[in-house]
Amino acid sequence: MSIKSVQNKRAIIIDDHKLFTSGLAGILKEIGLKVIATFSNAIDALNYLKNQDTDIIFSDINMPKMDGISFCKKVREKNIETPIIMLSMYEDSNIIKESFNNGANGYLSKNTERKEMIKAISTCLKGATYLNKSIIQKERKRELKQNIDVEGLTLGWYWN
Repeated sequence: MSIKSVQNKRAIIIDDHKLFTSGLAGILKEIGLKVIATFSNAIDALNYLKNQDTDIIFSDINMPKMDGISFCKKVREKNIETPIIMLSMYEDSNIIKESFNNGANGYLSKNTERKEMIKAISTCLKGATYLNKSIIQKERKRELKQNIDVEGLTLGWYWN
């Protein structure tokens, strides 16, 4: 995993929690990304994307005015191919599947370690998808306990 792969890439953050946004922006800057804009709601971010390019987007799921999943869908409807990484406290498989089905490239828990975030960013910038390692492990345990098939959730997605 090389931080070089993310250096000087332009990022935007969409999250309605200012403290989280500031912390994430600080981490992204430390690893070499340029945070060019932050938004507290997805509608403002969509308006920004009409006239501005970015290399990667980080979006929360639960936000006022428009949720992150609807944001993903609208971005893809506008033929914007910028990778979108969802960041959320939700680790529910239905929400995760809905995120990917609506255009997300990555999904990370807000409890993700910095090292894994770098892997996710690098992976998504290369055009692949990424799902949090801890979420996959939880789903596999749940699958064993409840005999649920989660292969559709993880098949072909990068994880260690």
